[in-house]
This record gives sequence, C-alpha cells and structure tokens, in this order.
Amino acid sequence: MVRPAAGLISLTRATRPPGERLAIACFGIRGVGSICSLAHAFGAAAFEHQDRLWAVLGFTILVSIILHGATVTPAMRWLDGRRRLRGRR
Repeated sequence: MVRPAAGLISLTRATRPPGERLAIACFGIRGVGSICSLAHAFGAAAFEHQDRLWAVLGFTILVSIILHGATVTPAMRWLDGRRRLRGRR
C-alpha cells in the first residue's frame, strides 16, 4: 500500500485524469527496487538466512506479477471506456 500511495503523491501535479494516475501508481514497476534494496542490505551487513529472504522476495514478486497480470486488463479496459466517454462529451 505504501508504494501506490507514494506513486499517487508523486503524480499529484500530473495532467492525467485521476483514474490513470491511480493505474500508474498501482501497476508501475516494483520488483527491481526490492531486489536492489535487498542486495544492498546484504552487502552492507551480515544477515542470517539470506537464502530464505531471497526466496520470500522472489515469491512476493511472483505473486505480484500474477495479481497484476490478472487485474491489469480489466483496469485498462475500464480506463479506456472512461476515456471514450470523455471524448464523446
């Protein structure tokens, strides 16, 4: 929830409609930042069970990919429908 909220805040001045800003905040790239952060943490300090932490991160990214894959098409269709309605006015 933190990342989409931060994305929405960063898009406050964007000229896009609110629904599009929400889609960008929710469906934007996520996994790469988590991988870099974990790799940096492991380089900066000693952690037990590094293999488990990589596994949890990998699983979290996989679940995110599946959830986003299942929800992005309906969300984009909804946004396209709204865009078409606005164009008719």
